[in-house]
Amino acid sequence: MCITCGEHRIKAPYCECAPGFYEDPYTYFCVKCRPECLTCADGDSCIECVSICNEPLLEGEEPKYSNRHNPELGCPCKPKFWDEGICQCTAVEFPCKEVDLDGNCIECVDHAGPVPECPCFEHRFPAYH
Repeated sequence: MCITCGEHRIKAPYCECAPGFYEDPYTYFCVKCRPECLTCADGDSCIECVSICNEPLLEGEEPKYSNRHNPELGCPCKPKFWDEGICQCTAVEFPCKEVDLDGNCIECVDHAGPVPECPCFEHRFPAYH
């Protein structure tokens, strides 16, 4: 029976992997979950998505919300956000409505012209979002 736990393990004498880690079934080491997962079952399956990306917060620092959802789908970015491969999803900038995986505008809001610039049509006012 364990008295103390090894690296990234908690709760002696059982010594399970700490939150944010999962046990590799071959090596039995605790491996860090993907950045978008707060907790995970394995390297592919998130149980809970991370909600704040800069924990713990430094004094006076504002939280950076991840804008991720649906752990059963791997914690993708919420609609109107895109994934830069970091914890926090980035908002799609107006007047763009949707971007590709590289952040390039592929669809403009309804009142705007063609991609990638999405200029406003003459005699129409941009909508606020």
